[in-house]
Amino acid sequence: MIFANTASTFVGGGMAERMHLPCYFTYGILQTGVAYPILSRWSWNQEGWLKAMGYSDVSGSGVIHLYSGACGFVSAWVIGPRSGRFPSAQGDPQGSSILPAHSLPLVNIGAMLLIFGFAGFNAASQLTISHPGDGFVVAQATFNSFLACSSGGITSVLLSRFLPWFGHRSWNYGNLVNGSLAGMVAVCAGCGSLAPWAAFVTGSLGGLSFLCGRSIVDKLKVDDMLDSFALHYSAGLVGLITAPFLVPNGLLFKPDVASSKTLGVNLLGVLVITGWAVVWCLPLFLGLKQLGVLRVPLETESRGLDVTEHSGEIAYHLSDSEDADMDTSGRVSIPKDSLLEANRLLLDRLDCKDQQQLAISMDVYMYSCRYNVNGQQWPNLCVTDE
Repeated sequence: MIFANTASTFVGGGMAERMHLPCYFTYGILQTGVAYPILSRWSWNQEGWLKAMGYSDVSGSGVIHLYSGACGFVSAWVIGPRSGRFPSAQGDPQGSSILPAHSLPLVNIGAMLLIFGFAGFNAASQLTISHPGDGFVVAQATFNSFLACSSGGITSVLLSRFLPWFGHRSWNYGNLVNGSLAGMVAVCAGCGSLAPWAAFVTGSLGGLSFLCGRSIVDKLKVDDMLDSFALHYSAGLVGLITAPFLVPNGLLFKPDVASSKTLGVNLLGVLVITGWAVVWCLPLFLGLKQLGVLRVPLETESRGLDVTEHSGEIAYHLSDSEDADMDTSGRVSIPKDSLLEANRLLLDRLDCKDQQQLAISMDVYMYSCRYNVNGQQWPNLCVTDE
């Protein structure tokens, strides 16, 4: 049940901020109740046809992560990008192509929860603890998970800092977090049997695959908000391919027919899992889109789903002071002087060469505060002259 829920929740992140909540329920029920159980039986049950052929995936690099990453890509492609995410594709010169996370501390908390959850996730894939040797496998799976996490994060942040192909060359915390998780995704396929050095290599390749996957998605202008494809599909693919090489009886140590067959069956599994995800998700989300119930209107997206979908239960209050007042409809009134002062404090951190550049930056910032990417004033923001 936990694995089924995990495979389902990764997909919702790709459609966050713009999907109707009832559609999430529809998708979640069909995925966890029908699509995923069939796939897991093929791959993990002793009577499943993939398992009988020799498919090897200890903790779900393919069954969980590759599958959910493929579903996430399809869903994000069908629903379309958030307003302002790809301005050239949307015919909107005012939009920004970078929509940063609103709270890095919350990103950090979520990452820590996932990392420790992964450790239990991978260790519990042994399924027993009372048989001889179970304790060693559980300990090795846990250790390898944290080792791959470390190597994936280090690789991702170093490559994004020193290579020009992965966006701005900076010490990016988001790349560190996602690279760490990608390393853990990659090591899932062989976590209980890989040597520590092999787990390190697998995690590093997972971090690299994350950066490559995200670059591909950006080139295709698919707004995968939580990088479900780059993180889960790309790293899951790495895990399924590297495990047949790096496990003790793998191709690297024992290049025979048996180890070659495992690699071949895992590659077949990649095709089967990807195809199964497309067969399920593409008709489902296209149907919901055709019915006009998949995506919320642009005004609703701009105001926030917490305001519209949840009857004004505001998730993020801008201020508790008298400088900002929010009514039950989610409309915020902010005095212009307070907004300008906050803007000046923000621009103090920017590298503005002269006063003219500073003034231009302030004008752009004020415009973005007042108006959405379509040049219309935000329906939930009112800048007053008081």
